[in-house]
Amino acid sequence: MKKIIAFFKKHYIVGNLLLIIITGCLLVALTFFGMDFYTRHGEEEEVPDLENMDEESAARLLEGRGLQCEVVDSVYRRNAGRGLIVEQYPLAGAMVKSGRKIYLTINAKGVQMVALPQTIDLSVRQARVSLESAEFKIDSVIYKPSAYKDLVLAVYCDGKEVKDGERLPINSNLVIWAGSGYEYEIPESGTQTAEDSTAIYDNADGDYYDAAVPGADEYSMEEEIIF
Repeated sequence: MKKIIAFFKKHYIVGNLLLIIITGCLLVALTFFGMDFYTRHGEEEEVPDLENMDEESAARLLEGRGLQCEVVDSVYRRNAGRGLIVEQYPLAGAMVKSGRKIYLTINAKGVQMVALPQTIDLSVRQARVSLESAEFKIDSVIYKPSAYKDLVLAVYCDGKEVKDGERLPINSNLVIWAGSGYEYEIPESGTQTAEDSTAIYDNADGDYYDAAVPGADEYSMEEEIIF
C-alpha cells in the first residue's frame, strides 16, 4: 500500500487522470440509474375506463395500478349522473408509464345555473333562438297589449318575472310575454259582446270587423276603411 501511495505521489499526473476517470464513471452510472428511477423505464400500465365512476372510486382503482388522477374540469350533462366522471385523458386502453396522472372531467354535482340572455325588445323569434341556445325551454308565448308587435315585453319563470342576466337553473321552462300589436287587451273568443265593445281586432290574422253590426263582414287591416 505504501508503494502504491508513493507511486502516485511521485507520478501525481497519473493519479489525477485515474481519479478523473473513476469520477466520470460514477457520474455516468448515477445518471443512468437516476433516469431509470425517475421514468421507471420499461414499466407501463393500461389506463382503465373511468367513465361513470365517482372520483373516489377512480382514485382507488388508479392507485392500485400505480397511477394518479386529478379533476381538471366540471361540466353539466343532463344524461349523466351527478358527480360522475364523463371524460378522461389519456383515454381508456392507453398504455402509460407508472406514476402517470390521469386528468378527469366530472359532471356537476349541483344544478347548473345559467344567466338569462338579453331578450327584452327582441323579436319573439330572436329571443326564442337566444334562450334555446342557452338551454332554456320555451313553455309558451303570451301576447299582451303593445303597439310593438312580436317584441318581447317580459320573460317569466314559475310565475315570476325574470330580468336579463338573472341566473336560472338550466332547462327552466320560460313564458314569453310579447306585444300583440294593439294597445288594448284582445278578448278571448266568446267573451266579448256587442254591448261591451264595437270593434275587435283578430290577433291571429290582423283582420278587423265591427262586432256591433250583425253580419258585418271582416276587412283586412291592409284594406282602406271608408267612413
